[in-house]
Amino acid sequence: MGDGDTDMREQEALHSDGDEDSLDSRNPTTVMLAAAVELPQWTSQVVGATLTVLTGGDAGRIISVGPDGGVLGRGDGVDFAFEDVSISRRHARLIREGESFLLEDLDSLNGTFVNGERIGDVARLPSNARLQIALHTVLEYAEVDELGAQAVEKQSRSMMTDPLTGTGNRLHLDHRLHQEIHFARRHKEPLGLLLMDLDRFKRINDGYGHPAGDRVLQAVGNVLLDSVRAEDSVFRYGGEEFCILVRSTNGPGLMVLAERIRAVVEALRIIERDERVPVTLSLGGALLEGGEDGDQQTLVVRADQALYRAKNEGRNCCLLFSPEWSPNGESAGDGDLRQTME
Repeated sequence: MGDGDTDMREQEALHSDGDEDSLDSRNPTTVMLAAAVELPQWTSQVVGATLTVLTGGDAGRIISVGPDGGVLGRGDGVDFAFEDVSISRRHARLIREGESFLLEDLDSLNGTFVNGERIGDVARLPSNARLQIALHTVLEYAEVDELGAQAVEKQSRSMMTDPLTGTGNRLHLDHRLHQEIHFARRHKEPLGLLLMDLDRFKRINDGYGHPAGDRVLQAVGNVLLDSVRAEDSVFRYGGEEFCILVRSTNGPGLMVLAERIRAVVEALRIIERDERVPVTLSLGGALLEGGEDGDQQTLVVRADQALYRAKNEGRNCCLLFSPEWSPNGESAGDGDLRQTME
């Protein structure tokens, strides 16, 4: 009998010794994994709360409330801002007390309600309470421990982030655009929007494959995120389109940013199949001037018109919307600019 057979019998004898339920009778791999994995440590103590917006323009939004609570309202400088015009600028305050929170009404005009009843000055919140702030905004309140707070934070980020590029997604854009327009109106400052589209992106997908197209989108997303200030925001608008919201800028400043982005994207070196993938970007910019009576649609339509003119003029360029253009984005003889898109 060979040495290998002897070794096998010795191993079998080793694993058969002792009680079947003993640690030695387990699969060696299982023992090793059990020893290597450390379970996370957390406490069941309440460390914060969540507010899930059930109605209004922010419906679906999940707000994470830390142990310090905070002020809810419509004005600048609050901790949790809402765009419901019936909400007072400083409407109510969440105050941590022990294992729960108190809700204080800050002399709001339209009142604060807990489970259908209007509160006086302060009310203690029961878990899973239904809150109504003013006329149109209903929130669901829930207390969370440390593990729950981490999960909510992760969920909130994933709901607002494009998983491929790390930029904001369309849902995040809708929320942020609404907020930024109100900010621009209150402060009478201009708000800029850059809308951009990768040129002939279908050729990249068809010629190099969709994984290569994904790498191009990721590289462009990184360029955009590295190009903006802290107060500006980058979003994937859809497919191969991106956009940037730019606070407190003017037309020339917006075009300087656009041209810098265009040049950096054109210089990207993405190698597939031993050759460089050609990547260029067309950009359209638009402004809502401080105090101008315009909304989200006004700004997006203007930037969209500028983008398609940039496509029509040869791609890989930047154009700023001009009020001299006709309302549908065409001047005489332009035809359908969208027909130039691939």
